[in-house]
Amino acid sequence: MLAPLKIRVAPADPSAEQDLLDALAAAVAEAQAGGGGSSRVSGGLAPTRALLGQSPLVVVAGDSYCNTGTDRAPHHLTNLLDTGAPVRGLFLTNAEGQGVRNHGGFYSYATNNEDESRLVNSDDGFEVVEGLGGSEHVGLPLWMQQIKFTDDYELSDNGRFVYYRFETEGGDDAGALALVTPAEGAARQAISARVVAYAPHTAGAILDATVALRDRVSGGVNGATVNPALGTGLPDGAPTPGTFYRFPDVTIENTASDPAWYGALLALDGYSSGDSPALDEYLHLAGCLVHRPDRSEGPVYAFLGMASQSYGSWSRDEDPAVADDKFFRDADLETWLSTVRLDTDQPLVVVMHLNNEVAPAGTFEEKVRHFRPLVARIRHRWVTTAAAAGYGDVAVAFVHGWRQGSATADNDEALLEALRREADRHADTGYLSLYAATEETLLNGSADAVDFLEREGETTLATAGGDLLDDAEVHPAGDAAANFFARRIAAQLLPS
Repeated sequence: MLAPLKIRVAPADPSAEQDLLDALAAAVAEAQAGGGGSSRVSGGLAPTRALLGQSPLVVVAGDSYCNTGTDRAPHHLTNLLDTGAPVRGLFLTNAEGQGVRNHGGFYSYATNNEDESRLVNSDDGFEVVEGLGGSEHVGLPLWMQQIKFTDDYELSDNGRFVYYRFETEGGDDAGALALVTPAEGAARQAISARVVAYAPHTAGAILDATVALRDRVSGGVNGATVNPALGTGLPDGAPTPGTFYRFPDVTIENTASDPAWYGALLALDGYSSGDSPALDEYLHLAGCLVHRPDRSEGPVYAFLGMASQSYGSWSRDEDPAVADDKFFRDADLETWLSTVRLDTDQPLVVVMHLNNEVAPAGTFEEKVRHFRPLVARIRHRWVTTAAAAGYGDVAVAFVHGWRQGSATADNDEALLEALRREADRHADTGYLSLYAATEETLLNGSADAVDFLEREGETTLATAGGDLLDDAEVHPAGDAAANFFARRIAAQLLPS
């Protein structure tokens, strides 16, 4: 039998109503748990752990913490989440540059308009240039590739194409995803590839020309042709303006020079001179889902994130207007989700990995109340857009980041409390705190950092100096540091 609950009744104040509800929920949860409640390190993760074993789409979303290179935790996390089944699929957009490896993506392109064939990102306000001289802003953090086609673009002209490739297990670092092994790559394991693109809002701005998909840079093998504007060859017909849409799944085989690195290649060719449009037009590539047609089970991984995204930007259903705006529409998230779903009622697991933030000056409770609606809105938009996109059960796991050099304890604690209260309020929501899991230690090479790592059995990292953060004391300092944080995340997400 539960002990009597003691709830203090506060003065009538509309702003305090949510706090009273939170206090009641927390008290009930604590009483039901025999006084334990959720811990500082994690809480509410049972649904996430259950869905990871049910072949979900796993989306790691957030800010620069979610870049897919080897110096970020998500790259390593995909290898550590042993769900009991081999990886079924992977959605990626662009392969990262500056010497940072990742799992793959639209690796390169060769066109006669490289000045306007570019990444769409926050540097230019997410501007999507359209034909007819127009443009719009699409802020879903996908790193879209904008490819310009002109009336002199020909299939046979200097091998102009766009291509996509992904890494096999066993490359030159330990962070390779086991979607295809080197042996399978050498044996030309067949892979299904689904290109995802964006259809601009402007009438007539959707590319009206033939695009060929094939698994060779030269020669049409296992290919298909589509016309986005007419819907020719598209599984769902002509796309609705202002939505993401999918190309047909095509079969591709390994054609890369090094099968230990890249498992498959998909080339996209433009139209020939006899099929050219009257005006310059653009194709906006949002990514490619590669998946194993011989596997009906296993997780599918995807990543959404860009530098300086925030709880505020992830919570707002708005289009960006200037370069500093990092917002997107719920409809963008919904239609993108619909393009990468492999099964009816496929489960969805969202791992929200955002930087800890600073709340406006105020009391601790005022800071908590600042974060609460942001966290609630993020959770709500994932749940509602997933349902509209045809997914089944959804679980949202928030990652509360590690301590940073510029952070203050009151902000970190307030955000952690906001996440805890949201998890107490919704059964589909959980959290894990790297801040708490690392005992609030600033892992910057200090004596405290070395002592913590030694106590945790991280001898190699401790011996190397215990500095796991970059010069700004914000991001992981490299691959080993990213792997450390990924292991801490996986330890909480996986069933014990």
